[in-house]
Amino acid sequence: MPEASFSDAFTPFTVTVRTSGNGAHLELDGELDLQSGPLLLSAVDWLLPSPARLVVLDCAALRFVDARGLATLLRARSTLADHGVELGVANPSDALRRILSATSLTGALPEMPVVTPDRAGRGPASH
Repeated sequence: MPEASFSDAFTPFTVTVRTSGNGAHLELDGELDLQSGPLLLSAVDWLLPSPARLVVLDCAALRFVDARGLATLLRARSTLADHGVELGVANPSDALRRILSATSLTGALPEMPVVTPDRAGRGPASH
C-alpha cells in the first residue's frame, strides 16, 4: 500500500496517501467541508487495517476548513483510534490553528512534524 489518491470532479479537494512501515502521510489539498469530507474518510478507510501506528495529515495545501470539515477530522481521528492509530496534523495554517484553539481541539488533533514516506515507521521527521 505505498500510495493512493482520492479526489472527484465535483469537489476542490484531494487526499494523497503515502504509507511506509508504521506510518502514513496524507496530503490534504483544497477545501475540507461537507462535500469533500467523504474523500478524507475514504482515504482513512483505505488505510485500515494497516500496520500504521501514526497518521499525519499534512495541511500545507489545505486552504479552507469549515465546521463540517472539522467534524470530519474528528471522525477520522475516532476511526483511526479504534484501530490503535494516532492522528496528528502537520503544517496547519494559522486559520486552522485558530479553529482548533477556539474549539479546544488542539489536544485532540495535535500538531506534529511531517512523516515523510521514506522515513515513516522510523519515527516523525521534519522536512
